[in-house]
Amino acid sequence: MTLSSTARQIIFWLLIVAGALLLYKLVNPTGKNATAIDLTTLYAKIDAGEVRHITVKQNETVAIDSRNQEYRAQLTNDQMKNELFKKANEQVNGKPRVDKFEDESGTSSYIFGVGIEIPVSNRNQGERAKALIEKKKAQNQQQLLTNQVRSDVDKALVAFEKQKHRVDLYRTGVITKVNDIQNKTQIALQAGESSTLELLDAIRTRRDTLAGFYQTLFDYQMSLLDLELATATPLHH
Repeated sequence: MTLSSTARQIIFWLLIVAGALLLYKLVNPTGKNATAIDLTTLYAKIDAGEVRHITVKQNETVAIDSRNQEYRAQLTNDQMKNELFKKANEQVNGKPRVDKFEDESGTSSYIFGVGIEIPVSNRNQGERAKALIEKKKAQNQQQLLTNQVRSDVDKALVAFEKQKHRVDLYRTGVITKVNDIQNKTQIALQAGESSTLELLDAIRTRRDTLAGFYQTLFDYQMSLLDLELATATPLHH
């Protein structure tokens, strides 16, 4: 038993229609026509929390919102891809703005923090893990350096305040006191109430005190210099 010519034609056209429908589903799986938008509009939708899935292709990105509507935006260079990736992965309440981010454009990389490249292609998970480790090491080294600088500044500030306090003590009391002792001893010697030995002792005490004061001034200036070096800032005094 053979099929008639009409039946064969009907089957042929049914196969054509079925193939067309299958091809349409493959090209447009959401069942909706994609809307062309620019990146500014896409960023606004991401900020508004409307985009749930982004797929980066060779020269464009495909975004699907919470209503299953598809949008397409042109990506003309890697910088645009980098910026889009960062925008999609901005943290809001501990979660990225976009639930799922896929890269189908080939091997891609995005730049973070202290200059470590992080590959994001699914085909480079090993390199991505390695880059994340290097990034963490660089961050740790940066933190250690920051802690060291802070420690140096704190130590320099403590030393400066100590020397400043010693200078103030000399200027507000110690120098005046030894001067008074020498003057009173000299007057007492003239009045016959003191000896030459006592005057010499007062003079030696004043001289030693002044020597200590000059050394303290020097130490004060050096501590100020150390503080300027630690802060990399000229300080007025």
